Amino acid sequence: MTTVVVQGRTLEFPIVVRKATTWSAQFLVPMSRAQELVPKGLEPATMFGKAILALAFVRYEDGDLDAYNEFAVSFAVKPHDRKPKPFDLMHGKVCAYIRHLPVDQPFTMEAGRSIWGYPKWLARIDIATSNGVTSCGLRDGDAHVLTLSVDEDGPIPLPQRPIPTYSDAEGTLNRTPWLVTGNGRARLRGARITLGDGEIASELRSLGLPKHAFMSNTIRNVHAEFGEPVPVLL
Repeated sequence: MTTVVVQGRTLEFPIVVRKATTWSAQFLVPMSRAQELVPKGLEPATMFGKAILALAFVRYEDGDLDAYNEFAVSFAVKPHDRKPKPFDLMHGKVCAYIRHLPVDQPFTMEAGRSIWGYPKWLARIDIATSNGVTSCGLRDGDAHVLTLSVDEDGPIPLPQRPIPTYSDAEGTLNRTPWLVTGNGRARLRGARITLGDGEIASELRSLGLPKHAFMSNTIRNVHAEFGEPVPVLL
């Protein structure tokens, strides 16, 4: 089985997350602007003629990359090697292009960059729960980038359909498969965002945020396994 070495530590594929919790919100945004933010050769998936932007934060409690917090900005995109079919989105037959992925620990930052080409960088990421709402504050140095608040545990069961990710590894597009299990619940709307300063905040404003999410969800007891990245030729 393939192994990699990061900061003197040997990691074996699949790289495993043994326990985590995720909170996320999905927004419908202009297709034309979303297309500008994904690599050439990838096409955003759509709902009601809009592109789908996902904002998520994760508390990783135990895994091969240690414990850390993460914030993800991604777009749902069509697979590069498969002709789209009706109801692909409903059946989870889409992928995710990872646009930004700040984390709060240096080991996972280096591992994510060097192994998969994920756009990880160090930031302050504070996650707290109060009165049935979990909020994540993202800061870049002294600057407040954003705060995303998600209502806990919606009424809709959420099937676990892990979708491959695309990442831009210094000009090479990688596709990474992964597997996940967990207890997910979703609801319509149920998320609020405030924007501050910096590149991510500016990009989100250009997509029409802040606005209502069309859906939000919480996934508890997450177990995930990340495979080796596969370079993609478009």
